[in-house]
Amino acid sequence: MNRKESKLYHMDEYFMGVASLSAMRSKDPNTQVGACIVSNDNKILSMGYNGFPQAAPTTSSRGAKGIRIPTTINIST
Repeated sequence: MNRKESKLYHMDEYFMGVASLSAMRSKDPNTQVGACIVSNDNKILSMGYNGFPQAAPTTSSRGAKGIRIPTTINIST
């Protein structure tokens, strides 16, 4: 593995770490998901995590089975 490949491997780990840390911000204890969108020149374009819709009630039982609001948004290009 040459030096450039080694650097890219470490960047991949870095971006996975960013996604992992983003996932920790999710208030849904059952499905904590994070994302990090990166350009070809290794610049972060966007990052985020899953959460509840703004209209969902703010209670301590959010995320409990039976209370979750089924919502799916596909942003594939």
